Amino acid sequence: METDRAKVYYEEYGEGIPLVFLHGYHIDHKCLSVPIEERAGGLEGFRRIYPDLPGMGLTELKEPVSTTEELFAIILPFIDRITDGKPFAVAGYSYGGYLARGVVKVRTKKVLGMLLVCPVIFPERTSRIVPDFVVQEQDVEFIQKLSPEDREFFTESCVIQTETVYNKFRKEIAEPFALADRKMLKNLQRQAYSFEKPVDKTNMDFDGPSLFLAGRQDSVVGYEDIYSIFNNYSGAELTILNRAGHNLQIEREAEFLRLVEAWSQRVLLLKKE
Repeated sequence: METDRAKVYYEEYGEGIPLVFLHGYHIDHKCLSVPIEERAGGLEGFRRIYPDLPGMGLTELKEPVSTTEELFAIILPFIDRITDGKPFAVAGYSYGGYLARGVVKVRTKKVLGMLLVCPVIFPERTSRIVPDFVVQEQDVEFIQKLSPEDREFFTESCVIQTETVYNKFRKEIAEPFALADRKMLKNLQRQAYSFEKPVDKTNMDFDGPSLFLAGRQDSVVGYEDIYSIFNNYSGAELTILNRAGHNLQIEREAEFLRLVEAWSQRVLLLKKE
């Protein structure tokens, strides 16, 4: 889709309530589309929309963006156009979870539900409460077969270090990571990539079906900071999965898909009422 500042690449599946997925930093739509579409067969009742964020994946920028405000100024009009003014749901992973809350903040009356997977709560890393990185399972024999570069990237990212997880990680995290405009994203991140104003309004009560899904061993964004904003979302549920880090959608895929399906049913029920 062509906008004033970018040509936004996206993939779309199914029919029904528009559901926009916003992926994490440095990667692309595959981190969510592959497990949900390729391995789970989608979500019935939803028109699933997976854009690549500016500076990532196959989205083409006409000029670099240097702040989250500028990035959001591209993705929000895209959402408005792709949903054609209809009520929609929004999902976000990691940095996408931060952006998703921005969407809820400015389009509250349009958003039916919100799904957040390992969401960034505080953009400033020094403000986060995070656990130590602790490996939960490792196939040493398999790990030794990897190249030094692949081994380092994988073992520093996942707490479940098996061949099955690696194959998903390579396709859905590592390969998309290589497509990103690293110079632009490094510059954006240097500014803590935060909105100018807090995205979680203290006086906001979003009561749509919401799910916060976190990994107990997530040493990137943690899970404890979720409690600081949880009461802003009165329709929210929180699930913290053990033996899961920042890539819980591939480390605990079966549970991830089950919980996403349950959340989607809550949204569908709301729409029918």
